[in-house]
Amino acid sequence: MVALREHLRLSLNKLLAPTKELLDPHFSRSTLQRLLRWCGLPSLAALKKQDRAIQQRRRELLKNCAGAAQTLLSASNHWLLKVLHLMPTAVMRKLRGLSQH
Repeated sequence: MVALREHLRLSLNKLLAPTKELLDPHFSRSTLQRLLRWCGLPSLAALKKQDRAIQQRRRELLKNCAGAAQTLLSASNHWLLKVLHLMPTAVMRKLRGLSQH
């Protein structure tokens, strides 16, 4: 039941039916709530708050990665332009050197 609550984020009411079927038909909602609290599982609202905080952190990391990728691309494009600009000069020097021999 703890794993179901933790992974599926089921409410107490939705979790109560399978608990009654699998564990004990006399299991009450308050007993289930005490069991979850005893296992150290926070309330559903707290779990959802944690999920939102994790999603926000992921968005921030993606933004930072996108900014770093943009910086890297602009730096590599700058380097590539330099290389392409110098390439004809180097090729011409080499051709001149070959024609002089």
